[in-house]
Amino acid sequence: MISAGKLDKRITIQRLRGDQTVMGNEDPNQWSDIGERWAEFVPRSGRERMTTFQEVGIGMELIRIRFFPGLTQKDRIVWDDPLSLKVRYFDIQDIQEFPEEREQVVISQEVI
Repeated sequence: MISAGKLDKRITIQRLRGDQTVMGNEDPNQWSDIGERWAEFVPRSGRERMTTFQEVGIGMELIRIRFFPGLTQKDRIVWDDPLSLKVRYFDIQDIQEFPEEREQVVISQEVI
């Protein structure tokens, strides 16, 4: 189980609402908040780091959270970074679930 002291960043999880544009396409800019969690951004050394199942490259983040039911790769993570004074957005690339520890590791790509 994740130590509560390591969960030091408050994140928001958002889901694409599925609204359609006038042309009938899904509008990629309509996101809704579906929950909040405390998270740990796992530090990485070097250009890549091996996780349980795959390598995580440059521009990717490992984010550990307590289990969030229904989390999918269609969701995204939003974090208001107090150091850079900007809101950062992360598209979820993969989710590794560890039910016995009630946690998930989210591999995400920052949207710039």
